[in-house]
Amino acid sequence: MISQSLRKHGSTINTATAQEQKKCPTLQQYWQMECRAFVGKTTDALLHPPCAGIRQPEDIPYLEYCEKAKAEHGEFVVDKIKKKGLFGDENALILIGVALHANLRSFKVKRDYIEPMYKAWERAGKKATIVWLSMHSQDQSKKLKHFKQSQNDERVAAFNGPINRLVRGYGWKVFDSFALTRGAYSYDGTHYDTTVNYLKAAYIMEWLENNADAQI
Repeated sequence: MISQSLRKHGSTINTATAQEQKKCPTLQQYWQMECRAFVGKTTDALLHPPCAGIRQPEDIPYLEYCEKAKAEHGEFVVDKIKKKGLFGDENALILIGVALHANLRSFKVKRDYIEPMYKAWERAGKKATIVWLSMHSQDQSKKLKHFKQSQNDERVAAFNGPINRLVRGYGWKVFDSFALTRGAYSYDGTHYDTTVNYLKAAYIMEWLENNADAQI
């Protein structure tokens, strides 16, 4: 969306019919279950490829969105990245983050997700840039009392601190959006749809354009 300046259909798949595009614009795709199928997961699957000014198809950057947000998905994600040779590619940017779907269990996230990722990256010469997406804050409008207790801001902050220090020690970047999202409204207490996420993506793009060697 950011690279195309297209909020309405920036992530829509190229096989979506006109009726499907009308029913499921980008805003709906990220929070409405029946519209999730219309999110393009790779560059070649998008209705509008990124970087519209690029004329040669081979010059268009390859993007891939992998929706594997549980700690136990770690080995799957690592294997997927290895098969594409991205750990050893100095032009590759890998953005990852796991928290709520691991119930904010830092030991599990470290053991099952972060450590396998780090070992594969280390073996490949640490050439790719890895950015850890720290967990954002939680809106106080969470519906269920259970989630208000187990996924509140205090628990999120307690999870973020040690994990952020760990991955920085590994040589990864950290995009900590906790302060950025604190006080923002969420329709269900957790998911911020395109309003906040567009802003987060803009921060990342600005960082890439200006000084990708610095901490984000």
